[in-house]
Amino acid sequence: MLQERRSAGLPEWGGVAAGGSSGRDRYRHFPPLGYIEVAPIKFDPLYGAIKKQNAELAAAGGDDAALAFTEEEGVRLDGLIETLKQESRYHATEIDEEQANVVRRKLMQWPLGAAPPVTDLLRKMATHVHSQETVLG
Repeated sequence: MLQERRSAGLPEWGGVAAGGSSGRDRYRHFPPLGYIEVAPIKFDPLYGAIKKQNAELAAAGGDDAALAFTEEEGVRLDGLIETLKQESRYHATEIDEEQANVVRRKLMQWPLGAAPPVTDLLRKMATHVHSQETVLG
């Protein structure tokens, strides 16, 4: 296999002790040349933006008004936000199926212009242990 890599002009595998050169020369994708830093999410502005978008959808009327969440769905979304705020308790908390339904059935159907706060919420939900089972399931 090493002979095939040499004949193809690819760098050798192995460390410096194995006769290789620096890591940057040996690997195309590893080690990474840089890192992506994801800023922490501030829930109060995020939830404020979701409520604002919801109010605009409700006031728009027509098909968009059907995408606005109801008062009961708002309470469920409040519970979801409270669960996501408690990062140190993720191992002991669960995202309720009804909370996930608000995201699945309402927020993920919002128009593209209303998507940024929903995207941030989904990004935060992805860090919760139980989100895969409830949101994607």
